[in-house]
Amino acid sequence: MATAAAPTEQATAGDLPPIQNPAEDSADEDDAPKSAGKKKKKKPKKKKTKAIPPETVPVINETPDETAAWETQLAKGAKTYSLPPWILNERERPKLDILRTPACAGFTLRTPRLILRQVAVGDTTAIRRIKMEPVVQRTQLYGSPTASDIRDSFQRRYVASSIPALDRSGAWRDEWVFAITAKDAPSLKLSAGSNLRVSNRIKDAQGYLGNFALSLSTHPHGQPLRPTRGQVYSQPTFQQTAESGLEGKLFYELHPQLWGQGLASEAFGEVLRFAFEEVGCVRVSADPTTSAEASIALCNKFGMRFTREVANHYGKPQMFHEITRGEWFKLNRGLEGSAASAGTEDVKKDENGHAHDHGHNHGHEHEHGDDCAHDHDHDHTHGHGHDHDHDHSHGHGCDHDHPPPLPSSAVVDVGPGPWAGKKVCRWCTDFRTRPVITCKCGWAKYCSRECQRADWVYRGGHQAECDAK
Repeated sequence: MATAAAPTEQATAGDLPPIQNPAEDSADEDDAPKSAGKKKKKKPKKKKTKAIPPETVPVINETPDETAAWETQLAKGAKTYSLPPWILNERERPKLDILRTPACAGFTLRTPRLILRQVAVGDTTAIRRIKMEPVVQRTQLYGSPTASDIRDSFQRRYVASSIPALDRSGAWRDEWVFAITAKDAPSLKLSAGSNLRVSNRIKDAQGYLGNFALSLSTHPHGQPLRPTRGQVYSQPTFQQTAESGLEGKLFYELHPQLWGQGLASEAFGEVLRFAFEEVGCVRVSADPTTSAEASIALCNKFGMRFTREVANHYGKPQMFHEITRGEWFKLNRGLEGSAASAGTEDVKKDENGHAHDHGHNHGHEHEHGDDCAHDHDHDHTHGHGHDHDHDHSHGHGCDHDHPPPLPSSAVVDVGPGPWAGKKVCRWCTDFRTRPVITCKCGWAKYCSRECQRADWVYRGGHQAECDAK
């Protein structure tokens, strides 16, 4: 009953200038020996380019028997269910394995030394080593969590974030949480860690080394970006994400024995690129505590501007930094952009105080760790798509701090976006992969049988909305 899929790749969508990543400097090209008596001018160092990954087109190979077996599972009346808060419990694993499809679990970002993958069920011990370490806790807001707190609150949320259908409040997903792993573990140097608890030290750089994540939110009065009943789901254009006020916030943490090697910088630059160039954010922010000097330095390195300092309710002042879409594209792609196009007038009005404030951090509480700019503890139950343990008030009368209104540089026209209008799998919403399976209704498309089945058996999913006869 398994589906054999052989992915193929096509040319990268969009034709943009190469991005310059300050973490990816290459060696001088002119390494030839200099002739005696002659001084050769050194050529300036060239930087490697970072391109948008090409589209993957799965190839579905099924025997007639396999097709019939899938169709049996995709029949009207099939049992449906949702994931309860305790998704990491063994008895819930069969449900998790169905809803967290290979496409959901397999999305990655890459840097010269790192693979940023989705957080896995088996990462529990590695997550605890970081979050239970006093050296890390000095710049975190959540104090000293217990082992059970870490699994039930943090890891549960990280794993659930890879299933976007569980939380579609306005954007098509609530956040991306990437586990930091090494491409070549032996090549990374570990400090002795003599200042760490013995139980929290690591002997090698294998597996989970920390996380780097992008939290997403949209303006409460903006157009939703999630899939709509009766319509083929496609990746929104940059204009649509601007009209929705799609913003991102960064949070991350790295094991202390790997500090000082530029690994956080590599991840920071790539997640920031991903946020603007592929996801389509109009603004990305970070809010390190005043004592997190390394995080503040990273914000400055990647063009984030300091906007304000806020004393949070934990008694740890936070320094808010941000960079807008227009600023990022000008700095990294050399694109000036043009004046805000149709559909962004309301954002302009916000600058003059005549429309809605685009500050909408959803009432999340924030945690911080080591180089950690803004790890927020918004404990999701994920029971029925929108059930949260946190205040999800979207800016309506909440008493938390709000970012300033969007400046015009946030919504300048830099093109439609590389994946704009591309048909996307309705379940995993992986815009890098082409959907190759269509439901009998004609408008629900998927990149794999596994994603199709997950949407069919999920309570409130496609089975409830399919209008095929």
